[in-house]
Amino acid sequence: MHILFNGCSYTWGDELEHREQDRFSTLVSNYYKASYNNISDCGRSNDAITRTTMEWFTAGNTCDLAIIQWTIISRIEGYNPQEKYVCVTTQTPYKWREYYTKYYHDQLGVDNLFKNYYLLEQYFIQQKIPYLFLLHDDWNKIITTTDSIWKQLIIKKDLHFLRGNLSDNDCILDLNNNIKPNKGHPNPLGHQKISQHIIDTIGTLQ
Repeated sequence: MHILFNGCSYTWGDELEHREQDRFSTLVSNYYKASYNNISDCGRSNDAITRTTMEWFTAGNTCDLAIIQWTIISRIEGYNPQEKYVCVTTQTPYKWREYYTKYYHDQLGVDNLFKNYYLLEQYFIQQKIPYLFLLHDDWNKIITTTDSIWKQLIIKKDLHFLRGNLSDNDCILDLNNNIKPNKGHPNPLGHQKISQHIIDTIGTLQ
């Protein structure tokens, strides 16, 4: 069995001392005795996660299970000929201040999240690839309460939040025990909790 993982710094394993050993993609793959590709990268937007996933498949790769971790809804992907694809994010406000003050709204972020969700979900269904989507976002109250035509179209409506501003019972990670205080990424125990949630949700695979 072969598993594909994609996402942002959470899936990449940022802030882990033994990154490749302790991140949840390794733990899940070890449990299933499966080979895997973790094609995630730090700072990715949901646009980039979808694009790089499709690039991986169109390069001739395939998998028996896909685990996709969606990221912060305010990030989008931009493009210019010099840098090519770039991440437009509130984390670099000196570069993108005009966009976020004049044009961005959380409605756009929610629409973009579920547009990407819908695109990959339809691809996995067509290719008969089992999949699980995880949502990183701190803004899960906005995600759950904001209507979107794309949200109406998705098949799997049970959303798996890693962290957020709902009660602890609604999120996989405990912010006090599973999140590093510096940059806000999961510690080794947090990655163990994510991997166990994936295994419990997916169940037995052949």
